[in-house]
Amino acid sequence: MQAIREVVFLSAVSTAIGSFGGSWKSCPPAELGAICVREALKRAGIEAASVESCIVGSILRSEARDVY
Repeated sequence: MQAIREVVFLSAVSTAIGSFGGSWKSCPPAELGAICVREALKRAGIEAASVESCIVGSILRSEARDVY
């Protein structure tokens, strides 16, 4: 395993704030995260292939399949 030599923050994105059981209830948390990652890449002006790793945070897991 290689040691990390440099950490670079290129962009940050958050989902909209909603209410429990509101308009986003049918969208799985993993899909909301994917939307944010795509937007962060767009804002940073880089291609996904150039990213070695990505850290994504979640405050509340709402589905068993999203636990990792």
